[in-house]
Amino acid sequence: MKKRITKSILALLLTIVFLLSTAGVAFASPNANVVSKEEVVYVNASATGGVKDIYVVNIFNLAGDGTIEDYGQYAEVKNLSTTAEMINQDGKVMVEGTGERFYYQGNMQEGQLPWNIAVAYYLNGNEISADKLAGSDGKVDLVISTTQNTNINSTFFNNYVLQISVTLDTDLCRNIVALDGMFANAGKNKLITFTALPEKNAKYTISMDAVNFEMEGIQIAAVPFSMGFDLPDTNAIASEFDALINGVGQLSDGVGRLSDGTNELAKGILEAKNGSDLIQTGLNTLSEEGNLLLQGSTSILNGIVAINQSFQNSGLGDLPAALRGFADALDGVANNLMTLREQFEAVYTTLTQSVSEIPRQTVSEDQLNALLAQYPDNTTLADLVADYKATHGAVAAIKGNLGTNQTAFEALLNGLSTAAHTLSGTNQSIAALLRGLATNVENGLSAFGAGVGGLETEYRTFHGYLEAYIGGITQIANEYGAFGEGLGNMSTGLGELYTGANKINSGMQQLYSETKDIPKQVQDRIDEYMAPYDKSDYKPVSFVSDKNKNVSSVQFVIKTEKIEKEEPEKPQEAVTETPSFWTKLQDLFQ
Repeated sequence: MKKRITKSILALLLTIVFLLSTAGVAFASPNANVVSKEEVVYVNASATGGVKDIYVVNIFNLAGDGTIEDYGQYAEVKNLSTTAEMINQDGKVMVEGTGERFYYQGNMQEGQLPWNIAVAYYLNGNEISADKLAGSDGKVDLVISTTQNTNINSTFFNNYVLQISVTLDTDLCRNIVALDGMFANAGKNKLITFTALPEKNAKYTISMDAVNFEMEGIQIAAVPFSMGFDLPDTNAIASEFDALINGVGQLSDGVGRLSDGTNELAKGILEAKNGSDLIQTGLNTLSEEGNLLLQGSTSILNGIVAINQSFQNSGLGDLPAALRGFADALDGVANNLMTLREQFEAVYTTLTQSVSEIPRQTVSEDQLNALLAQYPDNTTLADLVADYKATHGAVAAIKGNLGTNQTAFEALLNGLSTAAHTLSGTNQSIAALLRGLATNVENGLSAFGAGVGGLETEYRTFHGYLEAYIGGITQIANEYGAFGEGLGNMSTGLGELYTGANKINSGMQQLYSETKDIPKQVQDRIDEYMAPYDKSDYKPVSFVSDKNKNVSSVQFVIKTEKIEKEEPEKPQEAVTETPSFWTKLQDLFQ
């Protein structure tokens, strides 16, 4: 008995010495040169998403061997690279690291993640537990929710993206629907993936028709958000908008010039309208005075006709008295002829001046055609231009007619003068006839009769010309009013066109003002839209302890339990237990 106790004490002492010697080796070398540290957090979760246990694989990238010091509240640590013993005490881990990469596993004491993950199951619309759902038939709905766990450092929730993968056996699940999911085929399985962006709570639903339902565990990977975007070439967009802006600017300038041109044309048409009004007044006056002249000429013609008839009906016995009466009448006719000539000359002078003052066509044919081409659909403008051309054609005809008949009018003036002088000479001849009545009365009466008849014939011709002329003047005066009205309508229409062009110009200037900053606005909106997804300034931090520095990467791998039917228990086979190191050590002293 004493020998057995002695062996036990000796074994205990040897164990203590071994542990002390091992501890001395762990702290003997200097600290390792750690280039960076990576953490991979593995999580086993229940079927509803609750955390069951968490273990972290810590990876060190080394530039030289030495003692590694790390921090974390681990219930247990395990060396995954070498057989070197590890020290885990008061949240500090120490181990001798060798090689370029060193791994160790730490099983955490507390089970919380940066996200609250919840999975709910429904069978035919009623919520059901995962274990009761296994092997069921019917319509199955899975609802997966992720929200922020405010008890954990928010840097992970704000900068990490969750990739949630659900694998379904298509032999057991049909008519699968997941509105926000991305589908992929893996053999007979259907893989559905959801992506929850940083800073966002998420909720996803999968619906299916199930037979004997089972499924693999849901896998969730959490990594720092890093996504490459092929952003549009804003320079190309800007250049396209530059062309648009320049085009709008040019269009604005063109509309401005159109407005100015329309204004100038409206002023010209208004001046033409004013001139046309003066012409209309002159034509009206000429028409009124011409009618008076025509009335006087009619009186003269009637007087000549009366003289001729009186002479034809007079008897030779009454010749002396008739000759004295004829002489008196002839003096009146001569005076009337002189008055008629003066009136005719005054009217003719007024007519010539009025016609000469009619303005030429101030707007050329090319300008009118260009205006019509610029507004091909404006019927009012087309009618105005047609009226303008027609009126100026009539005015040109008047001028031509006056020029054609000018010789006849001047001949008529000379004829009137000749007739007046003839009458005056005839009067003298009558006096001579009266003194020499005995010898010349018969020849004188014959010559007088022929002269009066010729005068009547010539005056009738003159009166016809005068009547036609006055009728033409009256017709022109009546028709010229339509031309003046057309000019007025054209002036009004151009005024409206100017007002419309001015409004268009104002609108184009406003459009130019509002479009010239579009490239900058587009870039600002792109920057604003992309800002929440720009995590380029994110620097990884340790999940297990804020004392760990130089962390280059932290990843999370989460998997829920399978949903499967319970299999009948198989008889357990006897297991031969392999002796541990301590058992072997104790056996040496037994």
